[in-house]
Amino acid sequence: MTRSLSVWKPVYIITPKAAGILMEIEAARTEVDGIPLPPTVEAELRRQARTRSTHYSTRIEGNRLTLLEAEKVIQGSRTEFRGRERDVREVRNYWIALLRVEEWASARKPVSEVMIRRLHALVERGPAPNPRPTATVRM
Repeated sequence: MTRSLSVWKPVYIITPKAAGILMEIEAARTEVDGIPLPPTVEAELRRQARTRSTHYSTRIEGNRLTLLEAEKVIQGSRTEFRGRERDVREVRNYWIALLRVEEWASARKPVSEVMIRRLHALVERGPAPNPRPTATVRM
C-alpha cells in the first residue's frame, strides 16, 4: 500500500494594507539596526532576557517562584522562601548554568560530552570546586 504525501500549499493574499504594514516594520527594523545601544542598556536587556528565560524555563518544570521572586533569588537579595527551598536552588542553579553556557558560546567552545555533563551537574547540584559529571550521555 503506497501512501502519497501531499504538499501543503497555503492560500493567502497579501493585501495592500498588509504590504504597507510589512514595509513599515522593515523600515523600522532597518532604522533600529543602525542605532548602537549604550553598553549599559544592552547589558540590562540581556540581564532581563536571562532572568525571564530562567524563570519561565524552571516554571515549565513546576517551579513555584514568581518572576519577581526569581529576580530576587538571582540578585541575591532574598534567598529564603519557606517551603520552596528546592525552587530557590533550581532558579539559582539554572541561572549559573545559563551564564556558563553564554561563557562557552562567547569562547566558541565546541559542544562535547564533558561540557554537557558539567552543565547537567551545574543544574542539578550547583557550582562546586570540582563538579563531578552526571549522567552518561550517548551521542
